[in-house]
Amino acid sequence: MNEEQLKETEETLVEEEKPELEEIEEPYFDEEAYALELAKKEKKVNKRLLLILGAFVICSLIYLACISTRNYQILHSGSDSSFASSEATASIGAIAYLKYVMYFSYAISFVGLIIMTLLVAGVKIKISYDIKARIYSILDWAILLPICLVITTMCFSLFFTIAEVDGTSMAPNFAPGDRLFVNYNKVIENEDVVIIYVDEEKYLTIDHTRLFVKRVVALPGDVISTDGKNFYLNGKKVEPSYEMLNDYFAGNKSSFIFTEVNNNFCFITNVVDGVKEKELCPHTAKYEYTIPEGYYLVLGDNRDNSTDSRKIGLIEKEDILGVVTRKISGLI
Repeated sequence: MNEEQLKETEETLVEEEKPELEEIEEPYFDEEAYALELAKKEKKVNKRLLLILGAFVICSLIYLACISTRNYQILHSGSDSSFASSEATASIGAIAYLKYVMYFSYAISFVGLIIMTLLVAGVKIKISYDIKARIYSILDWAILLPICLVITTMCFSLFFTIAEVDGTSMAPNFAPGDRLFVNYNKVIENEDVVIIYVDEEKYLTIDHTRLFVKRVVALPGDVISTDGKNFYLNGKKVEPSYEMLNDYFAGNKSSFIFTEVNNNFCFITNVVDGVKEKELCPHTAKYEYTIPEGYYLVLGDNRDNSTDSRKIGLIEKEDILGVVTRKISGLI
């Protein structure tokens, strides 16, 4: 074998030893399938976004309905100064700041209404899928805040509230700073402590509107009388079950009524042409008064320092906002 043949043989062997390289096929990219999948995702996100925006709108509407109720307007919409007196109670200040949290929900609701209006009108809004997904991710968590706030506001509007004592007229049972749980829907019973809305245009001797905390001592239909020191309810002398600041009827100033209003303590305030007048309750010759339907006789536990039914008249039922069921303490 000559050199040329030997060289050819070696080259042949080398070629045979070389591994065969597999042909690498590039992956197939189905643009149509990808576009279809992306369209499905975008449609899903669009639907979720509309649901979230709708939830913001609904929360805002419910919130507006709740804060429009009479109880909420009276207890949580007035400034603290309008209720500042030795007789007053005031709602917890933190509750008033809840409305600021809803401003965010109002803004989102406004944007949501615009978007919904455009979609109904057939206008296409061109926003990339990534941006929509991020917006949804944020709003999906943000909606929890207005939902919780609406639930809270609904409770404060329809079921209960928290009030703080600001005065000494209910001493020693309630002191300034005591926080009270007030139930709007509890049936009013004798000796219940209640929160009262005293309108300056409706009640005698009141120069500005206030919230009072007082105790109910006579209900509609009850027959009451007094000799200046002792108080009689339906023919029986009343011995209170709650603690008094002084002896219940000890001395003149701690009596049930002041001497100057003796036999004139059970009355309703009538307003005629803007002038407030006293109208006595139905009574006998012995000044045994019958509490009219829809009215309640209320007093402060601290008889010597209380502006109550002896001065302002019987309280109309609609002005009794709720019944105090307990004192509360803690973080609230």
